[in-house]
Amino acid sequence: MPELWKDADVAAGGAADLVSAAGSRGGCRGDSPQAERQIRNAVRQTDRTVKIVACGSVLMQIGRAVRVFEYRHGVLDLGPRARVVFAACWIAGQCALVVTAPLRSDHIFGFRMFPEASTLEIHLSRITAGATLPVPSGEWSASDARGQLRHFSWRDRVRDPVLAAVDVRVFASYGVDAQLARLQRALDDVADHLDGDDETRRLRADVIVRKNGGEASTRVLFSHARRGG
Repeated sequence: MPELWKDADVAAGGAADLVSAAGSRGGCRGDSPQAERQIRNAVRQTDRTVKIVACGSVLMQIGRAVRVFEYRHGVLDLGPRARVVFAACWIAGQCALVVTAPLRSDHIFGFRMFPEASTLEIHLSRITAGATLPVPSGEWSASDARGQLRHFSWRDRVRDPVLAAVDVRVFASYGVDAQLARLQRALDDVADHLDGDDETRRLRADVIVRKNGGEASTRVLFSHARRGG
């Protein structure tokens, strides 16, 4: 497709003119720092122009190919009955997504006139061979296989502002169910990346939930057992 790059070649053909003009502008010598900066700027500007023109040419060619394909094959030209079937399937799919929204933890595709006004308070602990130890503020120390004490932090893996807030009451964005599902995945992820912690077998999260301003309740979540734990 030689014509595809014709405009790009025209734009690139002006590079030498831009560079020579930059080198001689203001009577600067070619080896002076000012001339070198002007040359580099001219080259960068030309390079950007070539890329933009080339991308535009590619998109135009793709658009022409799609239009020719549609015209020749009629793939997108549905008959009256096919259009009715397609519309019915699309509407049925949308209705299925809306009806099944309560079955998903994030309630995606569900409609709520008012957002859920709930809070979470996450308290972490770790389960070892002989006890369950608290993890204040998501920080703890544990020994590795050689007995060397190492430091670990919940926030090394969890950066979300809601889930990273340990021992603090925070607003449950997108609802309690969505945040608990995300917290479960976070527990499993952190448990899988505790290299050097030879003591912890599982992680535990005691979550104090206040849903829509109601009474506080506690949900307990566990990570899966660590490999070799």
